[in-house]
This record gives sequence, structure tokens and C-alpha cells, in this order.
Amino acid sequence: MADVVKTALLAIPTGRDETCPGWERLLYAAWREERRDPSLSLQFVEAALKEETSTVGRAKACFLKAKLHIEGFGKLQFGLSWLIQALNNGRQCTIRKAEVDEPKTTLLTPIEVSGWVFHLCRTLFFVGCSSCSLMVASSFTSKLFPDAWTNADKSVMTCTCSAAVSQDLLDQVCQATHQAPNKYHYGTLLHAMIVMTTSGTSDMLCTCSASITKWLPDRRRQLFRQFNAEIRYATVIERLLPFPSRTPRSSFHQITLLGDSHILPAAWHSFAGSAGQPLQLRPQLVMGLKAWHFNPALTTSRERDILTCKLPTLPTATPILVSAGEIDLREEGPIANLPAYFNVHRPSKYESRADAIAATMAAFLAGLRALQAQVQAPVVVQSVRPPPRTTAHLSLISTIIEQWNEHLIAAVAELEGVECMHLAALGERVENNLILREEFDILDGFHLNRNYLHLLEAWWCDHM
Repeated sequence: MADVVKTALLAIPTGRDETCPGWERLLYAAWREERRDPSLSLQFVEAALKEETSTVGRAKACFLKAKLHIEGFGKLQFGLSWLIQALNNGRQCTIRKAEVDEPKTTLLTPIEVSGWVFHLCRTLFFVGCSSCSLMVASSFTSKLFPDAWTNADKSVMTCTCSAAVSQDLLDQVCQATHQAPNKYHYGTLLHAMIVMTTSGTSDMLCTCSASITKWLPDRRRQLFRQFNAEIRYATVIERLLPFPSRTPRSSFHQITLLGDSHILPAAWHSFAGSAGQPLQLRPQLVMGLKAWHFNPALTTSRERDILTCKLPTLPTATPILVSAGEIDLREEGPIANLPAYFNVHRPSKYESRADAIAATMAAFLAGLRALQAQVQAPVVVQSVRPPPRTTAHLSLISTIIEQWNEHLIAAVAELEGVECMHLAALGERVENNLILREEFDILDGFHLNRNYLHLLEAWWCDHM
């Protein structure tokens, strides 16, 4: 490794000459390896931190170390601490735009620091600090988008988590980024709307959504590559507005909703149980959650670490409704194993689709067993909804989903304390394909609308 670091020290960043310091060369090498080899990239960052480094260099190194731990190794809490260190170093520097021909590696630019704040906002939500995430988002975007925060409730934007992000730090760092909105301001506001679906008030969510709809149509293409998840969520949320009141009602019995965006149509819905008791579906959102991420043996996944952060907060003796599997079964996933996504350059790790389903199902079931043992209450797994008529490779995806649901129903029947909620009425047979009935389609290609909730209620009253 020492020889690799010596070689990296010979590299000269673009626009620089032989006089650039060692830390700058090492960070240049680390950025180049970030996606290809995160472990090697991290070693370059560690070496850069040992060099005689400027405050700017240390801030940049701390951020890259944070990003590698969060996205490369799924270590959210550790990455969060390094993010805050990066911002603490950053506020000691002059944050400004680069002059013509001035190398950006020697200074902190507003857009660079804006990216750090966006990652901070998102990571705080991932580790369960929703209030702190909203506080960061408000500090960062309220001056540029005041209409998005006119109904902000400060009681749900108070940082009380162990991360201890101070308002003073945010004010100093954000002041240098408020000249004009950049892509990270837009991305942060989009992410704040996601946070508001699980924390905050109905008025906050509606006001934020109304602000976003003013600029998103014109900027969707520009932002989609970097913020595609946030934009997809925004589309779903807008079509579901207005949401039911998101105030937890003490007189209601809670059902915890655990999953990714597919839980949003049912979030905060209330209904009467079989004995007439009032029930409320309260969401625990894990962005990007797959069935595979329930695998207790998985150690280097961001989504698994998000789920791990959520699990200790789940109330015991409270039923849990799990939604997972939709992302695993999409056309770009390893179960479909389509040549457009898996080939000689990116080979599949499974010999067949049957092997892929079996391995994913085994990981999912292991996680469900552990979840049921933790909460000591019924765990209900929702089957994957049929694909909409507009789905690419419709016949293949329809077949895979049917196979998955058949395996799920059979496997869950063998688990004590776990049930499968299979809503057969969601689908209809068309030309030998089981597809989603149009009345349940939110028309984005992936999600259900609220019309299916009467089926959920009926199943719950009959089985629970």
C-alpha cells in the first residue's frame, strides 16, 4: 500500500503543476477511485489527512471520508461525524467562487459546501433525526424559497439528537451559499418534502409541495440524474396530497408501516379494526429499501444501515406492516437479470432467476424472523403488487412477481408470528399477464394510489 500511495503522490491534478502539495495529489487520486474502489479511495484520504494539510484540504478530506463511509460502506453514524467535522473546518475558510483559471482544489466554493449540507440533511434523516434534518433544510433553503416554509412548525425542527448540529454552524456555512439557488438547494428542498411525510404537519407538507411545483417542471431534466430518488418521491407525494393528519393519536392503536416509497399511499391512514378499535398506520420510511436489505448478514449497505438505525426505534407489542420486494423485482434488478443491465462486464451473481429468488427470499425471511423476535408482535408482509400495463418487459416482470408472491405466501406460512397480506383483487389477467387494475394505479409506473386502502382494511379486519 505504501507504494500505491507513493505513486498517487506523483499525480498532478488537472490545472495544477509540480508545486501542488501532497495532500492535494492524494485527494485527487481518492476522488478518481471513489466509485471504482472505495477501499483504495479511503486509504488515499487517510494518507492525505496525515500530510501537512491546509484547513481547506482538511475540510475536503473530511467530507470525502464521510461520503465513503456513508455510500461506500454503509456506516452512517461514523460518516455523519465526519460530515460535521468537514463543515466545522469549512466555516474557518473563505467560501467563494473560483476566479478564472484558479484551481478549485485550493478553495471551497459555494456549490461544494452546498453539497455537504445536502448530504448532512439526508444523512440525519437516514439515522432517524428527522427534526434535525428539517432544521438543516430550513436554515439552508428558507432565504431562497421563503414560500416553502411559510407554515413551518419550529416544534418539529429542533435538533435534539446526538449529532448536535449547532444553529451557529449552519448560519455561518449557509450564509456563503445564499447568493442564488444551486442544484443542492433544490435537492435539499425536495428531500425536506420527503421528511415532512413522516415528520411535520400537513400544512408544512402542502406549502413545501406548492413551492416545489413552481420550479420542478422546468428543472426536472437538469436535476434528475443526481436527485432522481427525490424527484420520484416528489411525484408520488404530489399525487397523494393532501395527506391525512400526521399527528400520532394517543387514542388510536398503532400499526407501524415499514418500507420505502411504496408505504406512502397508506401513511397515516386511520380505520376501525375488527372489534371497532381505531387504528392508525404510522410510517417508518427507509429510502431504497429492498427485501435483500433485511438480510442480517449484510454489513456494507447504506440501506441496510438505515434499516438498522430504524429497528431500535420500533415500538414493541405493536403490529408491523412491511412493504419490500418491489425494487428487487424491477427490470434493472438481479432477479430479472436482463442483458441491458447484466452482461460480461457486469455479470450476475446468480446462475438462474430461480436461484436469485431463492437467495433473496432467504435473506428477507431471516430479517423478518429477527424483526418479529424484536417487536414481539405480529409482522405482516404485503405481497408485491402486479405490474402496471405500461411496464417494460411486462410478460417477464409479471411472471417474476407471481413467482415471488407464490414463494412468499408459502414461506411465510411456515413462520410463527408472520403473516402475508396478499391482495389478489389488485390484479387482473390480461393476455395471460397478471397486471395491476387501472383503478389502483397512481400512474407513475411503480406505486399504488389510495383506492387500494379498502382492500387493506378488509384484509386486516379478517385476519388480525
